[in-house]
Amino acid sequence: MSLRRRRRPIDEEIADDLLRGLTEISEFIDENERKTAHLIRRGEIPAGRLGHEYVASKQRLREHYRQLTASFMPARDTAAA
Repeated sequence: MSLRRRRRPIDEEIADDLLRGLTEISEFIDENERKTAHLIRRGEIPAGRLGHEYVASKQRLREHYRQLTASFMPARDTAAA
């Protein structure tokens, strides 16, 4: 009988939502890595570090940007005025 513990598979929904590393996060938000790291360090985007690796949730990033842009007013149609 083996004394090794069986590893539980990570929840697929969490795994699909998770961005690991600065490159993945940067590509997802269409920003360069330096700017992305700056935004994370300043707490301006919902991401953080897990050990030495940056991590973020796709869902949380989408919601963050949705809230940021929600207050923008639609452009007025000047032709109709």
